[in-house]
Amino acid sequence: MSEEKILGIGNLLKSNREKLGLSLDDVEQQTFIHKRYLRAIEEERWESLPGFSHAFGYVKNYGRVLNLDQETLKSVFQQSYPNLPKKEPSPRSKYRDYTPEKADLFKKILLFLIIAAAILTSLYLSIEFRKNRVDAGDTFLITEVTEQPELTPSLVESSPELTPALVQVSTPTPIPEYLLRVNLQTEDVAWLQVTTNDNQKVFSGILIPQKEYRFLSNSPLIMSCLNGSKVRVLLNGTEAGFLAENDQRSERTFRP
Repeated sequence: MSEEKILGIGNLLKSNREKLGLSLDDVEQQTFIHKRYLRAIEEERWESLPGFSHAFGYVKNYGRVLNLDQETLKSVFQQSYPNLPKKEPSPRSKYRDYTPEKADLFKKILLFLIIAAAILTSLYLSIEFRKNRVDAGDTFLITEVTEQPELTPSLVESSPELTPALVQVSTPTPIPEYLLRVNLQTEDVAWLQVTTNDNQKVFSGILIPQKEYRFLSNSPLIMSCLNGSKVRVLLNGTEAGFLAENDQRSERTFRP
């Protein structure tokens, strides 16, 4: 036993193999251990082996082929093996522990970006809605403004009392009749922008359900929308279907 301790596990295995007239190829065929590992054991190059558990398993199988006592092999191996942690993860376990985390990193980043985009979109829509919130009875008018005649000094001087003359109205002002009346009601949140032929913006904002939006005009109105397939149109008191055929951005012109 003392001689075996002096020899070390590598020399012990090699000397007994040579006594039996076996080559490393012979041992490889009987143990199914690659010859490079067998040579590394004989030369005690432990860094070339997967780890403590694999090295000890190889030594036991090698010793069985040489008919060596297993307790003797274990004792000599423990003295020959360097003072390293006895439980090292195999390369496969390291791969399982590390690679999935690395592979999932992209998914986590992507999920975070999607959530962040959803939050920012919701915040933007909320701000736009508050800025452009419209009551159900709101009316948007487009009228042609004509210049009123100015009072001349002669008219002012000829009036005995200036204030009554300006306040009194001989005939009531007629309520204007609009040739184009567009009423909108939406079944879902939608975005709408209304402009005139000369590109003047009449309305831009979010339409919300359970509210009615009325647009009165004597000239054409151009309506650009998103989610227009959810917006019902009442044109001059007659059902006119939906504002658009799909939820994509679309444009529709209403004429008197």
